[in-house]
Amino acid sequence: GGYLLGRMGFSNTFKICGLMGLIPLSLAIGVPVGKERRHQPMAFQQMILRFREELKTVSGNRRILVTSAMEGLQMLAGGAVMAFLPIYGTQVGLSTTQVGLLFGIQGVAALVAKPLMGRLSDQMGRRPLIIMGLAGCAVTFAMIPLFSGFPALLLLAAGFGLAEAVVTSSTAALVADLCQTQSLGSAMGVFGTIMDI
Repeated sequence: GGYLLGRMGFSNTFKICGLMGLIPLSLAIGVPVGKERRHQPMAFQQMILRFREELKTVSGNRRILVTSAMEGLQMLAGGAVMAFLPIYGTQVGLSTTQVGLLFGIQGVAALVAKPLMGRLSDQMGRRPLIIMGLAGCAVTFAMIPLFSGFPALLLLAAGFGLAEAVVTSSTAALVADLCQTQSLGSAMGVFGTIMDI
């Protein structure tokens, strides 16, 4: 994206990224229908009543709410990085391509680390990894303004992406562990809502 922006301007970059967004849509359409756990069809009123019951159950679970809030705070830091790193990067003399590479390495680090961190979370437990990941996010985030060179910022961006992967793979799994099986969808919905807020 940074490379495209530097070469083609905003309009063409948005058009190309929009076209790239069609790739996952085409993949989703092509996913074969498999066996999914589904509930029996019910009337709309029954569905609303059941939703309210499940939401009350999930919202009353302090551990799910705290875990969701931790993920939300980590996402706040991630959003701050996305908002301010491009401005900071250009102010310290990085090109748009270099700023784009900072986000690229952050994404690649998270992409590579998430499956491994999920497996590690299964073996070590969720809480230690959440704590380590949040600490990693905080340290790398706080160190960004201390450096202006591209190699150092690239390393910090990769570290933030790795730490982010540790948190996100563990918090979602912890919420799934904490909820009752029949409320899994509601628990993940509450988790996602708190995270987005």
